[in-house]
Amino acid sequence: LDLKKKKLKKSRSFIIYKIKKKMITRSTYNKLSCCMVLLTFLLACFAIVHDVYGNPSDDPIEAYGYLIPHTHDDVGWLTTPEKYYSGASMWDGYYSVKVILQTIVKQLEESSIRRFNWQETFYFNKFWQEDATEAEKALIKKFVKEKRFEFVGGGWVCNDEALPTIDAIVSQLSTGHDLLYSIFGDDLEIKSTWQIDPFGHSKTMAMVAQQAGYKYHVLNRVDERLDRQCSQFPNEGYTLGKEKSYQFYWDTTSNDTPIFTHILDHHYSSPEGNYNESLPNGGGYNLKKKDLNFQKHPLISGSTTDLQERAHMLADYIKKRANSMYQTPHILLPFGDDFSFRGDNMFANGDLLIAEINDHPEVYGVKVVYATVSEYFEKVEEADKDQKLIPTKTYDAFMPYANCWGDIDYWTGYYTTFPKYKLQIRDAQRYLHHMNMMHAFGHVLGPSHDVLLDEADAAIEALTRELAIAQHHDAITGTSKAFVRDDYQLRLETAQKVALDASASLMSIILTNSTETTFRYDGTLQITDTSKVHPIVIQNPQLSTRNAIIRLSANRGDVVISMYENDVEVYLTFDAVKRSENNYELFIFVPNVPAMGYRTIFIVPGGQIPDHSTSCRELSNAFYNLAANVTEKRFMLNDKQRSITTMLQTSISVFSGSSGAYLFRPYSKPTTLSDQFDIQHSHCGPLVNEMTIAFTPFFIQTFRLYKVSDPTIGYLFDFDMHSETDFLDVNNEFFVNFHVDSLSNNQLLYSDANSFETIKRPFEAIRYGDDSERSYYAGNVYPMTSHAFIRDTTNQLSLFSYSSFGVASFSDGHLSMMIRRSTSNDDSRGVGEAVVDHGVQRQSFKFSFQAPSNVRMLSALIERPSLPIIIENTQANDKSFYTSSLRHFFNPLSFELDSSILLSFRHLPNHELLLQLFSGSSSPFSFSLSSLFNDAFFQKLSSYSIRPLTAISSSSTPSSSLSVPVSPSRISSVSFSLSRLLPNPSDPSDPSDPDHPTPIPDSSSSFFEFWNLLRFGLFFALAFGITLFLGLVIVGLTVCFKRSSRSRLMSSDNLQRLQIFTREDSYDELDEEEMVEMHVSDDDLSDPLSSSRLSADDDDDDVDKDELEKIAKSMQSSVSQQNSTLIDDQFDVGVVDADDDQFSLM
Repeated sequence: LDLKKKKLKKSRSFIIYKIKKKMITRSTYNKLSCCMVLLTFLLACFAIVHDVYGNPSDDPIEAYGYLIPHTHDDVGWLTTPEKYYSGASMWDGYYSVKVILQTIVKQLEESSIRRFNWQETFYFNKFWQEDATEAEKALIKKFVKEKRFEFVGGGWVCNDEALPTIDAIVSQLSTGHDLLYSIFGDDLEIKSTWQIDPFGHSKTMAMVAQQAGYKYHVLNRVDERLDRQCSQFPNEGYTLGKEKSYQFYWDTTSNDTPIFTHILDHHYSSPEGNYNESLPNGGGYNLKKKDLNFQKHPLISGSTTDLQERAHMLADYIKKRANSMYQTPHILLPFGDDFSFRGDNMFANGDLLIAEINDHPEVYGVKVVYATVSEYFEKVEEADKDQKLIPTKTYDAFMPYANCWGDIDYWTGYYTTFPKYKLQIRDAQRYLHHMNMMHAFGHVLGPSHDVLLDEADAAIEALTRELAIAQHHDAITGTSKAFVRDDYQLRLETAQKVALDASASLMSIILTNSTETTFRYDGTLQITDTSKVHPIVIQNPQLSTRNAIIRLSANRGDVVISMYENDVEVYLTFDAVKRSENNYELFIFVPNVPAMGYRTIFIVPGGQIPDHSTSCRELSNAFYNLAANVTEKRFMLNDKQRSITTMLQTSISVFSGSSGAYLFRPYSKPTTLSDQFDIQHSHCGPLVNEMTIAFTPFFIQTFRLYKVSDPTIGYLFDFDMHSETDFLDVNNEFFVNFHVDSLSNNQLLYSDANSFETIKRPFEAIRYGDDSERSYYAGNVYPMTSHAFIRDTTNQLSLFSYSSFGVASFSDGHLSMMIRRSTSNDDSRGVGEAVVDHGVQRQSFKFSFQAPSNVRMLSALIERPSLPIIIENTQANDKSFYTSSLRHFFNPLSFELDSSILLSFRHLPNHELLLQLFSGSSSPFSFSLSSLFNDAFFQKLSSYSIRPLTAISSSSTPSSSLSVPVSPSRISSVSFSLSRLLPNPSDPSDPSDPDHPTPIPDSSSSFFEFWNLLRFGLFFALAFGITLFLGLVIVGLTVCFKRSSRSRLMSSDNLQRLQIFTREDSYDELDEEEMVEMHVSDDDLSDPLSSSRLSADDDDDDVDKDELEKIAKSMQSSVSQQNSTLIDDQFDVGVVDADDDQFSLM
């Protein structure tokens, strides 16, 4: 054998394959190797392009559907929150939120592809505290960390957006966020709201979401003529569909990045058959029989036809939206409904659909996955990052909400439904605001009273949570069943009483640093001991010193009232208006109540009732003169400051119709009830001028002016309304109307949005082609949370309220407010009950007539009046006791923020104080936090941080500057600690040193651009690495084959193997004469070959060529018999010629 100096390694086997036709040559193999390397690299590059730039044109996937598993669990509606949680039989099944949460945990554990989105923290907290096992808690924490269980909204409830004040919205969100972050810490991310059931949407809510750190904002209930084509007016509306603007960036003009907003195009339920399939939101199938709400239609039958039919339905539903309704092919599909996931049907059937669709992309043309809300939006943003097709919008509001369920109906009745309950909620908010302030100062000034402070902590938290429940979109709206509303009221009343008792203890710490003195908030005085003094603490919830009018009910009016100013006793102006026998209402003017502080006044019996007249027919002070014209049943109003006189007329009108708790559905024009103008009472004294007029025996109005020079008091009328409706037909809705004949507003109305900013509310006589009388009236009622006004270039008539109402301007120069309503029927919107609200109601308002102005600051002063707190101590009878032992004046601020509105001042669980405020004027400003608090009480400000609006992240951002910016369109939120240590201004490590600022990270960096660049680099590196690895493997195999057989083919029926293997351990370089012992065998060759042996000693010089030739001929004979040919370019040694055939032998 001629081995050509080839070196044989230890125990190496050499394998030769021979094929009947032709053996692959080395050059061919090398070419294939190069092709494989090149092909691998091209495939890797294609993968990069496919991932980054989307699907190629021949990809069968046209659109992507993202099923958003969720359940909408009302915190009270048709039954109480407690019954909803533990279990209640309802019209369509058994509801138990506890069972729903247990089911969700179990089903997420069964499959890693499943996701879930949870909203109501009230229910989650109840489950976590009362029923979740340790194993379930561990699983939930695991799912949250894996981003498979996502909290959306994260508030205590899903709040209404028309009626709550901004501080109530922020408080209910913070209540939920605080709880969630205490459980999950940094593993929790709340990225999106989920406002899917409020009856209309406010710009304030979008602004709050923006400033709280949400990235996405999900809405649902907008005027249905905006997001679909209603059959009543098929050629009108459908703006969102035509513009493909269900998704947009909502610019709330708060100087923040506009928030990505999504309006659901059909509802928050699973794709179902509520809509005509011929309309733009239809899916091309009759969804009514086979929709995707597997809670109500639970089974996909075992037949393939049933599964495929639903799969086609869902695929067409997705493609229709991707093609004609959205800017990207990524479609959000709510997968759930009210109290869904009570069993296994939802996920079980969803899994079947997903598998069927994704396994056959060429059939359905879509891909479907479960997703969290944030996962979905991240895909949309990624798809739109280059094209920038999603528009930016500046909507003021999506109100009023209307739907097309037969007639066009407006959801404007609930703005006023059950006004007494709405007022109860707002009164509780005012008390909570006061208690939070006292609680914060109590922790600083009385840290040794641990037990009292702990009790106050618990009581205030309980009231905060009950008020959060009250903001639910079926609570404050008055749209729950009567027994549920009774439960809401009782819960709130109980929590308020406990909190007020705890707050009284806090007041004892601040005022006396003892617990001997008690405090009452009921505003009533029983003066029985003529020698006893009655101290009253007047607390100011504002950020500036203010004058206050205090109203107390007392059993006598012959008193003397005083206070101390710089240790000098000052007697106060007051009035005593007799309401009935032994019943007086005391009106007291208290000057200079310090910002966020209080001062004490003293009432001593034994004086005289102030002189007054009871026959006056004019009300007058430094700003106004209001004269009653009984004959014309109206007033002559003179604005003394501007020397303008006009006619003012008030009236009561009533609508009849088929309204319900939600809807205002009048039959026709209103009827005026003001058929008389009887002056029943008047009082003109040193402080108060008031007149009571009966327009009917059951609707009585009182007008009141205060004779003070402070324009925030004197430039306003008190307007008290007494109404009784037992005598009337129950289908009635009552409006009080103000008409100024010198004011022409062209029916343009302004009202506040959530006590934050004033919104222009245009009057639309025809909406989307609807010119009906119902649309004219019901469609032009808007929510008023705190104030509303009409104006022209010269005059402005402003109305202020203490709770929420519906307001309108039905005709020029008119401002109307719906004050109460009762109905005999349900409006078929779910609650199943009429509005039964009879009896006597007393409501208080204020109004002004002046030049056009911004009333935002004035509205805030009215919204949060100074609060009287009555002090009682059984051991004290004279003033000297209180003046010596009582801190009767508390001014915590060293300077005032005159144009700022205080949103919240409260104590945090980490013992910091939280201050939240915004500007009441149109101009921004800043103030120094370090010098804000009076160093007579607080000696150092430290550890201050700029915080998000809610606790949406578990940490705040340390601030390098003590200058706090305040804007009219942004809420400033800062937390800090007060300590006894004075700062060292020369210490460079002192965080208050402005010369050593700490940079604040920019949270608005271009994250997605960076991520795409990083991802491209990672994919390229991966592709290069795979290519390099495969190349090395191929080169290694090439070397191996070259050193061995120079050819290796996969075995097949056409292959035969000749194996020659060595016996010695190693060899040196061999000469061509050297011999080694060899075993040659092949089952397919002749027996002589397999038994042939060559043997020689290592030292032999000669080779037995005859024997070799003999073996070769035998092999050649065998090959010839099979008509096979071996090509000799395999190697050029050991060639044996036999006839015309050749073969190579190593």
